[in-house]
Amino acid sequence: MEQTIVIGVHQFIGFHLTNELLEKGKTVIGIDDSTDIENNEMDLYIGRNANYSFLTLDQLKEVKVSEQTTVFIDWYDIQINRDNCRISPEELRNVLQLWGEDKAPIVMVLCPMVQESEQTFIEWKRFKSEKIIFLPTVYGPWQPETMAFAAAISDVDTNELLRTCKNDYRLDAIFIDDVLTALPEIQKQEHQTIILESVSENQWAACAEELNKPELIKTLTSVENRVYNEKAFYHKVINSVTPKQGIALQIEHFEKMKRLSISE
Repeated sequence: MEQTIVIGVHQFIGFHLTNELLEKGKTVIGIDDSTDIENNEMDLYIGRNANYSFLTLDQLKEVKVSEQTTVFIDWYDIQINRDNCRISPEELRNVLQLWGEDKAPIVMVLCPMVQESEQTFIEWKRFKSEKIIFLPTVYGPWQPETMAFAAAISDVDTNELLRTCKNDYRLDAIFIDDVLTALPEIQKQEHQTIILESVSENQWAACAEELNKPELIKTLTSVENRVYNEKAFYHKVINSVTPKQGIALQIEHFEKMKRLSISE
């Protein structure tokens, strides 16, 4: 039976991906060991769905997989939000080693565009069907405050805001819905290392302008050159959601969550 496993279901991208798959009628197993207090809110949004079940990473070892199984690993958020997520590369490696190559699942690893992530996964790449997908800054509702846009919206102090910039790839940004739209096409491609890039230029800077935080714009002067990997396939993503629209949606979600926390 066709099934999808999302490792990092309580993370930003993993949560949105799970909702998208469930809306399409897919059977989804969500995996996480996160301690973040927003988990309860995320579970409420997923709701009671007959096609959804939640397991810990340790329980995943008992799940039978096949070539019809697709596994998404949201390493993008697990790494960026590592203080609130206990999933480690070693634990993931131990689980994947239980799955033999003869009936290996399709594995899609979503990584932030940093060298450490590439080394982490390529060093123990196990399956011929595995794809490593590098993402620039992804933004939208539920973005964690360990990233610059969410931190700016919550109005953290300047020092903390500048620290969060280190988690952002500041040469590009893609709204979460546009990332999800691109994934089905990426699944069909033969390339195993893929980098997502916006069709529109200067998307991170445009988002920073919408937030009216001059200190964010100033960080662009210290940004290193654009990542280039001659072995990777560059997949162009159409920015159907503009920075103005995307930041407005992220602010709207933040205000909604703040009202809910006050009412409790």
